[in-house]
Amino acid sequence: MYLILFFSIMLTTSSKHIFSGSLAVAYLALSIAAIIGGVIFQFVSSFGFLTRLLLGFSLFSISFLNISIIFHTIFFSNVTKYLLAF
Repeated sequence: MYLILFFSIMLTTSSKHIFSGSLAVAYLALSIAAIIGGVIFQFVSSFGFLTRLLLGFSLFSISFLNISIIFHTIFFSNVTKYLLAF
């Protein structure tokens, strides 16, 4: 999770990726939300198994969304760079 946060900060502060700036801000916010969700998950660990399972699934889906946005951003920034080169 912290690796995703690190890459999102790198992409947010990078000025070369014009098209990935808004996406980087979006998954930076999602990464922060997932970390906050992980902290909340530690506090509700005394709840039942089903509640913990649902919270874990929601955190996993947020992480999966972050990874898919990262690959989407990298792919389309490279495609755009190659298209603009021609």
